Amino acid sequence: MRQGWSWTIAAVLLVATTACTLGTGPEIVARWELVEVDGQPLPATLELAPGSVRSYIRDEIRIDEDGGWERTTVEEITLPGEPVRRVELDRRGTILSEGSALILDFVCNDTAVCVPPDRLRVDGSEAFIEGPAGVESPVVFRYRRR
Repeated sequence: MRQGWSWTIAAVLLVATTACTLGTGPEIVARWELVEVDGQPLPATLELAPGSVRSYIRDEIRIDEDGGWERTTVEEITLPGEPVRRVELDRRGTILSEGSALILDFVCNDTAVCVPPDRLRVDGSEAFIEGPAGVESPVVFRYRRR
């Protein structure tokens, strides 16, 4: 019985040592947090259509040392006659560079619902996403570097 415990303890120590020496992935080199949507501080609400609104609760973009990005967003959607629906999304992709903008590119396997990737325009400690493309007065999302 004693020998069984010593093997168990040795295995646990080996796993713990291995887990501590393995990295958790590429290092995050930039972190941007949404602070304002069209001049409104968070939570910011925009009308989608009469009686339908989208509230932006949280949005964070992380860029890693290997040129990848991860984005976590929390929004609430309110449609007429329906309860508020909370939507939490985690997305990831690859950074492409286009002039002074960083393109948050991603793979979309469902071309019917794919949207163009966001363009993150960095200006010092702030960054901006203007969207959607092709709209006369696009919504401006302002981020602050953390």
